Amino acid sequence: MQTPLHELHIQKEQDGWTVVETNAGEYLSFRFSYHFFDSLQQIAAYMQNEIQQIADSHDWAGEEGLQQLDNDGMMAVYYQYIDNVSHMVVMAARLLTDRPGIFYIGVTKSESMTHSCRQLFLGAKPAPMTATGQREPKTEKQLAGRILRYLDAYTSNTYGGGGTSTDKSFSLFEDGSFRYAYASMVSMGSFGGSTSRNEGYGCWEIRKEGQQIFLVLRWHLESMGMYRLEWGNAGVVHLDNEKFLMDRL
Repeated sequence: MQTPLHELHIQKEQDGWTVVETNAGEYLSFRFSYHFFDSLQQIAAYMQNEIQQIADSHDWAGEEGLQQLDNDGMMAVYYQYIDNVSHMVVMAARLLTDRPGIFYIGVTKSESMTHSCRQLFLGAKPAPMTATGQREPKTEKQLAGRILRYLDAYTSNTYGGGGTSTDKSFSLFEDGSFRYAYASMVSMGSFGGSTSRNEGYGCWEIRKEGQQIFLVLRWHLESMGMYRLEWGNAGVVHLDNEKFLMDRL
């Protein structure tokens, strides 16, 4: 994500948060991520729920309410006690066409940073992916706008039944962004079970090294991952020897 810092200076980056400082020594913390809301109503409902959770706690210090930004964005401003000090929190989201939207959180305890806290979001735009290595545009064109999905299930024949299932997918958007989704279930039959879910976002590209082709994923706020890609039968690709079914998004 790119956003103009104006006269702010980066002081620290940690766990997805960026801390910036003014020349006067005042601080502001913020972070960006992606969201998959498809309407302003969904964004507003999510923000209201988040605010209500804070309001129900002992950390609540007030709010300014929700504000619609043009036809594609929403911003909420509220105040929360952090370490017994009142902080202003700006929560904002913007819808983007044909790709995940932008979600932003900005936190500051300084009233003089109020404008900057808002402006960091208003000036933000998705960063173009940095091209490294030898790109493979032919394969990228074949995969753009597709979802790669891996499904696996096992049913136990032991007493009490049960089994396992895994469902994971990569949605490869045409603009170079991707969404990863993972869900697994372990069932012990009559003895209960457990489920696990995870998701991630970032940018993708295809690289070719020698005769091998790789799907490269640059995870948001995490490291880069590479999967050796091989074509299978029609509608099938293999990522590091795992079979994924390919379909249109």
